[in-house]
Amino acid sequence: MTIQTAKELSYKSLFSLNNKNIIITGGTGILGEYFCHALAAHGANIAVIDKKQKDIDRLCGDIECQYNVKTIRLAGDISNASMVKKMVRSVVDEWGHIDVLHNNAATKTDDLEKFFAPTGEYDMQTWRDVMAVN
Repeated sequence: MTIQTAKELSYKSLFSLNNKNIIITGGTGILGEYFCHALAAHGANIAVIDKKQKDIDRLCGDIECQYNVKTIRLAGDISNASMVKKMVRSVVDEWGHIDVLHNNAATKTDDLEKFFAPTGEYDMQTWRDVMAVN
């Protein structure tokens, strides 16, 4: 057995995700972009799911250029079960399987007053809308 020097022993080799297929919901969000870049830097193929196709295209273009991994670009609403099934089917059809699902998407809804309402006044529909994503 040989002892590796610190230079030879890198985090990249310890945390290899080469050829792993990962779906990241909320991929273009504040944290989502960091997750996408970090996982791609370790060799993972990334399927980005978010709402805005333009943002997804930009992010996936950056990831493909920087890390030489595959991406799949999926715009949609993850609170819609039939849409989620179609997105998952798209990834499986393209790559054959999914290794990791990173549920990163989150919402506060568009009505922040309802979202931050006191518990006793919290609207049931607002709760359902938030839970459907989060």
